Amino acid sequence: MGVHGLTSLIDNNPHLLKDYQLHDCKVVIDGNNLYYFLYLYCHVRYQFSGDFDIFRRKICMIFSLFKKCNVEPYVVFDGSQTIDGRKFQTIIDRAKDRILSAGRIARGQRGTLLPCLAQEAFKQTLNEIGVNHVTCDFEADSQMAVLANEWGCPVISCDSDFYIYSVTGGFLPLDYVDFRPVQCSVKGQTYAYLPVKFYHLDHFISHCPFKRSVLPLFASILGNDYIDVRNFQGFYLMLSQKPVPSSRFLPVTKKHEQILLLMDWLENRTIEDGISEVMNFIDKEKRPKFLQKLQQSISGYVDIQTYESFNLKEYFETGHKTLSVKRNLGIELPAWFVKAHRAGTISPVVLNATMVHRVILPIQVESIQWPSSFCVSRHLREAIYSIILNTDSSTVTFGECKDLPDLCAHTPSFSNCKHIDGDFEAGEKTFISGDGDGMITSGTGGNICKMCQQSVHCSESVVRKSEKFSKKPGGVEEYTRVNRELHKIFIKPLVSLPNFGTLPALADIDKLVLSHRRALVMEVMGISQNLVKKFDSSLELFMMCLVFWIRNSDPKVTVHHLRGFLVSAILLHVHREITQREEQSKEKGDGEGEPPFDHSAIKYTLEANLSSETAAYECEGRKHVESVHTVEASLSIEKVCNAADSQLLHRIRDNLKKYYNEPQKQGKTFQPDYPIFHRTATFMACMLDGINLNSVLARPMASPQLALLLNGTFIYNIVWELQARSSPDLFLQEMLVKGSSVAELFISLYAALLSEAGEAIQDVQKQGNKCCKSSRKRKKLKSKNVQCEDAENSAAFVQDSLDEGSMVVDCAVSNRFGALMLDE
Repeated sequence: MGVHGLTSLIDNNPHLLKDYQLHDCKVVIDGNNLYYFLYLYCHVRYQFSGDFDIFRRKICMIFSLFKKCNVEPYVVFDGSQTIDGRKFQTIIDRAKDRILSAGRIARGQRGTLLPCLAQEAFKQTLNEIGVNHVTCDFEADSQMAVLANEWGCPVISCDSDFYIYSVTGGFLPLDYVDFRPVQCSVKGQTYAYLPVKFYHLDHFISHCPFKRSVLPLFASILGNDYIDVRNFQGFYLMLSQKPVPSSRFLPVTKKHEQILLLMDWLENRTIEDGISEVMNFIDKEKRPKFLQKLQQSISGYVDIQTYESFNLKEYFETGHKTLSVKRNLGIELPAWFVKAHRAGTISPVVLNATMVHRVILPIQVESIQWPSSFCVSRHLREAIYSIILNTDSSTVTFGECKDLPDLCAHTPSFSNCKHIDGDFEAGEKTFISGDGDGMITSGTGGNICKMCQQSVHCSESVVRKSEKFSKKPGGVEEYTRVNRELHKIFIKPLVSLPNFGTLPALADIDKLVLSHRRALVMEVMGISQNLVKKFDSSLELFMMCLVFWIRNSDPKVTVHHLRGFLVSAILLHVHREITQREEQSKEKGDGEGEPPFDHSAIKYTLEANLSSETAAYECEGRKHVESVHTVEASLSIEKVCNAADSQLLHRIRDNLKKYYNEPQKQGKTFQPDYPIFHRTATFMACMLDGINLNSVLARPMASPQLALLLNGTFIYNIVWELQARSSPDLFLQEMLVKGSSVAELFISLYAALLSEAGEAIQDVQKQGNKCCKSSRKRKKLKSKNVQCEDAENSAAFVQDSLDEGSMVVDCAVSNRFGALMLDE
């Protein structure tokens, strides 16, 4: 990320960084960097699709340290890919690297890969603890620099672009932030601070031989996310003929030597001279296009005086929100969607599909030999794409060439489009209109392809005829894993549903009543209302995703895996209840020690920073759900745990806590069970797309709180254990204390899911001897006739248990969410 080689050069030249005490100030934080950094820095396991309860606890801990030092954080996230696609190749290359990393992790080797739900879990926690955050419309780096300069505060990030930006308050590299507060006393006043390293551009320039004005060219020639350094091979070959100059920098690698040679070459040159000479090393036919890219890269480092689309300072300070955002072809997004996106409730997948009709699907730890886990949830995305791409026959008018969007005015000629034939020259008059089939037809001059966004280069005069776009949506270009490679697939939206009719347009969502939007979520997922009303509002979408997963998963879901997800959700609620009671006990005690973090004002089904209509919809949704649940008591894990005595909760936690540990290695490496890996990944894909579907419908259902539902390591271990058991149901009853309210709750949840989708669960008994043989081998079982439980026997067991004594569960929702003190 950022400028190639610059971070390692500064790491090896510590005199460029100064010691600094971070306290009593505002700080702008790179959100994308931070959640990635925290997940790895805090050693949260990622091999099993995510331990979100532990991740949440670590996030709370880090931000409590900022609070202790009186540091006010403002977290800023990247938005959509840019419409002109200038960073697209870099994004593709990173996706390919993630596929390789996923393969290594799945084989038990080293690698790092964030779970696909990590960003959602991070934003949920920020909302919970009241941290200010915003999602930009496009790239956030320059916007963060503008905001920091307006406030005169530093920026925290890992992105080496901030070594180039002129940030008045300085740059604090995230790798050098020491999250161990230090108490200090000055003139009788005590304060706490975080030790960090401070970088300022002025200090760096004082060590460089060239002028400050050529710094953007320096960064661009080194290569960044927009400029491929391989374009400068001829230039660097010329530089390599010269001796490495003596300087105040310590070179360590060949790349560092190239940096020093470049510094020396720029010493007596202006930015115009540098550009002119560098272009001599680029092939003549590539020069116009490359010059444009180079100029865009340079301007990106210079233009940090004004905001790109909306004022972040006003957004945070006054709540004033500019709601005008234009996507592909100049179509304006509805205000409710813009509010939700900037508040962080619209995922990158949905945002990219909306803005550029192009999505890079997340890469997960899964079996590389099997189809991508996101194939299972494709139906949900087809519905999402239909809603966000449907323009509702809006008329879009275009004027002269000077009024055309960058998409048309700054793209190459048709000769670069791989999806159509023909070569059309720049400047040719063209009429375009949308036909809804992925291709934009033109009056004269041929076609413009939506799939790669190539159009005629309108250097002089291009006339675009005003047309009504077809009501039939076009489609989205998905990039997904196929075996060990990244493939491009064109996805056509789901236009209508049999029992619903034509799907609504994005602009019409805020006009739909809550019950209509709830019905649409259930219809897309194929869930009956009779099932949904059995659950408390906090469990609705989670249980719906489980049913959708059971019916669509490939490989088929086993009863063991289903049990694993349910027990995970129960145990995480048990942990939370224990932690809350311990915190309450401390508060009533002698007051020694640091007071616990106050979560009492948090409402888990509402996002605290959504003052938009989206929040109003959720409030409306709560009223609707409560009115439904007064008719029939709903199943609530939270209520059961809240009513249980502490001895029972501690006993359940002690019974299951060993399954939080990392699975034991067999030999030097961990040998994973691929079916468990892959089935878990397919559920995470369903969960992500289920949350996305809910978000594009303005959240008619409460968002599942991931930290209260999913611990991937526990799920893997408990499924492994259940596979080895001859009587997994009896084992779980023992773990949950047979006859207790918690054990009865598990039976009720399990029975509800089996009644809705039990026919789609894999019949484990048919696997016969193979399943049991591997189980006996792992556990060294002596019995020769062990058989695994099948779904039918499990359902019978559940019914017998229910007949012994039914349980009535209330639907009240607790608003407190303490730190989950789990064994790691």
